[in-house]
Amino acid sequence: MATVKELKEAGKLDEALEMAKGLYESEPDNVYYRSGLAWVYDAYCKRAAETGDVQVFADAFAEIERLGMTGDNVMSKALCWRFLTLTRNIGQGEKNEPVGRLISSMIRQLQVEKPSKEYSLLLKAMLKLKEFTLFKDFCDWWDFGNFMPEDYADEVLPNGRKLMSVAEQAYIAYSKIMLNEGNIVEIKEFASQLQDIVECYPKMTYPGYYCARLLLRSGGGSEALDVLLPFAQKKKSEFWIWQLMAEIQTDYTKRLACLMRAVSCRTEEKFLVKVRQIFASTLIDGKHYAEAKLQIAKLVTCLSGNGNKVPTAVQNWMAEPWYASIQPASASPLCVDYMSITDSLLYGNLDEVLAVVSFVNKDKSIANVVYGREKTGFFKYARLLRKVRVGDVLDLRFDMKNAAGSNNRLNVAVATLHKGKVKDSDFYKRVGGHVRSNSKGTFFSIDFQGGSAYIPMQLMKEHKLSVGDNVVATAIYDYNKKRGEWGWRCISVHPAQKAEM
Repeated sequence: MATVKELKEAGKLDEALEMAKGLYESEPDNVYYRSGLAWVYDAYCKRAAETGDVQVFADAFAEIERLGMTGDNVMSKALCWRFLTLTRNIGQGEKNEPVGRLISSMIRQLQVEKPSKEYSLLLKAMLKLKEFTLFKDFCDWWDFGNFMPEDYADEVLPNGRKLMSVAEQAYIAYSKIMLNEGNIVEIKEFASQLQDIVECYPKMTYPGYYCARLLLRSGGGSEALDVLLPFAQKKKSEFWIWQLMAEIQTDYTKRLACLMRAVSCRTEEKFLVKVRQIFASTLIDGKHYAEAKLQIAKLVTCLSGNGNKVPTAVQNWMAEPWYASIQPASASPLCVDYMSITDSLLYGNLDEVLAVVSFVNKDKSIANVVYGREKTGFFKYARLLRKVRVGDVLDLRFDMKNAAGSNNRLNVAVATLHKGKVKDSDFYKRVGGHVRSNSKGTFFSIDFQGGSAYIPMQLMKEHKLSVGDNVVATAIYDYNKKRGEWGWRCISVHPAQKAEM
């Protein structure tokens, strides 16, 4: 005769249940019989979880609870996996409020070690049902302080695809609830916690965005911008980033520039309706009525084409006298260099340095630069500048902390030609003097007060220079790979008479 275990493993759960019940009822104090019956109910939970049948799962779980087995360590660990399977398989239409409350109440009956892999599974399970109103309450009960280090790492599937970490999912879901509820005291407290998470886990993508929104809601505009910038730099092609950046700005021109960049992002027009309305409102505030009418026309066309109602605020604008009397602006509203303004905002947390181009590889679009005393590096300029020449003086923005050393690759975010006169420094000088050479006539230089600058043979030939010629030159303090030393090198040389013309 088959045993309870054998029947269960064979999938004959009804027969296994009948036998297990008979054994348990014959000896209620027998812990083995009680345990055996509970594991049969666990098998029902497993099967119900795989089909997404919440009611059957709940009925079987209630029997396990009645047997006092929800406090059993091994049983609780197994049930954690069952809950994750269940919430994954529940149909979208069944992810409603009653189901969320039922599963939340069942989970709270388990006694699972904190923190642990299994305990994290419970939060992961509830994240599938995060829309129900008591999700925040569940998170407070679960306590984010129980996250383990691995909870902050992305999950890698067998096919190599990466899924957002459970911690990041949880912080995002919790942030959305906080924003919807609008409790300023709680928002400030949670935003402070989230700031610490952003600093400790910079590879997490979205917490910085939600932290900025929370700070903005609680009144911390400048603080919100500092938190948002690393995230915004990664997502700068998304219109909603610039919509949020606009909300943070107190300066009208900067706010306008952010909105101009938002509507210039490549995305479907239906997604730009809200930001066009905000843009139109901002333009009206600045009395840019023609430009505002252009944005209104675009959003109305989009809404009407999709059969959607035009917002009341927009209808009110269209009823105002100015709307009928003015022609809409062209497709390029306002003379505002919004890209320069928004780039300055976007990379305001990066160091801005003066750099001189020392070498250009046109085939690979790479420019070598000197940006300080014994500081050199290179970067790809194609996406930043149309063309670059040796001797060009640039304003660069990049993280100098990660750019130490010789010939380092620079992660340049902004590169623009420097406007205005460049002063002499410890790595850039305008010098004058006579060309001299070594005894073999193979090394040419120019002496100046405080040093000597090497003149490359190419420049000697290009300008047909000879020893003794009086010249003026631009020199940089660069690293000579062949000689293995730092020194001054001329990047431009001209006869003094020509330079004076």
